[in-house]
Amino acid sequence: MKTVELKWIEDDNHTVAKDACDTLQGLIDGGAFPDLGVKCEDDTLYITGEKEVLDRAVMKIQKAFAKYGQIMMKEAKNGTTEELRIESFDDNVQDIFNHTLAEYETFKENTKEERPNTYITTLGKFQYKFNKLKEAAAKKDKKILQNILMEIDELTESYEEVKFKPMNKLDEGKLIDSVAIMVFHQLASCGYKNAAYDIIMSNIDYINDHSNDNPSELTEKVFKRWQRQQKRKNKEYEKLNNESTEIDEDYNFYRNRYRQMAEKRKRASEEKKRNLSKETFGKKFLELAQTYAGVEGLDIEVAYDKLMSDNRVFELVDSTMSIEDIMDKISAGELLQ
Repeated sequence: MKTVELKWIEDDNHTVAKDACDTLQGLIDGGAFPDLGVKCEDDTLYITGEKEVLDRAVMKIQKAFAKYGQIMMKEAKNGTTEELRIESFDDNVQDIFNHTLAEYETFKENTKEERPNTYITTLGKFQYKFNKLKEAAAKKDKKILQNILMEIDELTESYEEVKFKPMNKLDEGKLIDSVAIMVFHQLASCGYKNAAYDIIMSNIDYINDHSNDNPSELTEKVFKRWQRQQKRKNKEYEKLNNESTEIDEDYNFYRNRYRQMAEKRKRASEEKKRNLSKETFGKKFLELAQTYAGVEGLDIEVAYDKLMSDNRVFELVDSTMSIEDIMDKISAGELLQ
């Protein structure tokens, strides 16, 4: 004797299992299935009997009530896994689905009390597999796979150890979903725990756009993208250092011009006491010339000559006024007329 449970996935009105129970009970009373027991509890139909008779009864119910949606069936004893038939799957894909579902149910059972470090990454792998199965299912069967995927999302979000999840929305409005969390944990498990947050935030749009990719491959791609980003940053730092060296060279190159400029400045403001040292004044003037050249699209020599043509520029450079404020006056037409 054994007992089989039948449950209708889309029994939103909670009536199908009861109707099936009444139908089967009528057949039993009519002598069609002798020595068979049947009952209905919690929207689940329980049928008990010898294997041969039980199999015939189950086939009868499945055929008669198939129009009410997919039926999940399992043997009512410990250690068995649910066998859900997806009508649009062929035998090979159905076997893959059964095997994947069995692994998933076992994983859930084994991680109820204690969740390993690989918990998130394993859920990510199941998410990837069920997404592929969903793509292979017909439209009417996709809902079943979507229910499993939604459960995986819920398990991921409820993982208390995730410290990354509370920031589920950034100032820029970018969403962080379970896939990003999975990538975060994979990076951390590979020894990049300190850099994982920066890696995720630098590539969150890419992760969201490729959420259906293989989890391990997605993590590898994200990490390589981050490495390229770091290389670009390093090149920018090197460029800044080179530019700093060029500024020093420019300063040396224009020292002679400064001597000429200083003489002219001396004549223009002999009565005025100098506020800045010669070296500080020269560097500030050079910075102003470079800024002015950049804004106006001029060569540095031309910018120098234009600035030197207005004695008021010397006075402002020698004051506490910032380069930005001097440039504002130039832009407003108050200088270099």
